[in-house]
Amino acid sequence: MISVIRALAAAVLFIGAPVGLAVPAAADQPMEGSYTYNEAGLPPATWMFSPTCVPVCAVSSPECTRPFGAGGPTGCDLHMSSSTPEHINRDEREMNFGATARIVSGIWSFTYPQPEGVRCPDGSYAPSTDTYAFDDASLTGTHTVTWTPQCGMQAGMTKTPFTLSYNGPLPAPVTRYPLQCSQFGICS
Repeated sequence: MISVIRALAAAVLFIGAPVGLAVPAAADQPMEGSYTYNEAGLPPATWMFSPTCVPVCAVSSPECTRPFGAGGPTGCDLHMSSSTPEHINRDEREMNFGATARIVSGIWSFTYPQPEGVRCPDGSYAPSTDTYAFDDASLTGTHTVTWTPQCGMQAGMTKTPFTLSYNGPLPAPVTRYPLQCSQFGICS
């Protein structure tokens, strides 16, 4: 009888342990690590993502909750740096920048002003505003380029799809929650 009880207890522990030790799904966490950016017509770039999040605290709750849920991470910024191995031509130079992405309705996005973003009819370049929006679950997104009337061109916009592929973790650990918050929402 005792051996049957022990066997049942072991089975419960064996089956229940993975449930208690489950790790949150990747989509519930903000992106972190090194990714390769691929867009037709542009050189590949390495995008490094480093998140910074602020705990979401409820005044009535004695504990802070982490900002993840069905809608994805909230209260997080994604610091991104883009780089290419070479900086020889204009396309490579334009792919070297940094920005901060924020999430809205499950889509991360950031806007970056490009000093030489569009090619003019005379061969020179004019500024543009580039917006990158992407889904961290599918690792796909859209690169939108807009420009004002300049150098003989009318205002315009282009949209080009891109993909991201995971390369690996960041070289240094990230402090995802640098702020400690009290139950009253006071952070230090």
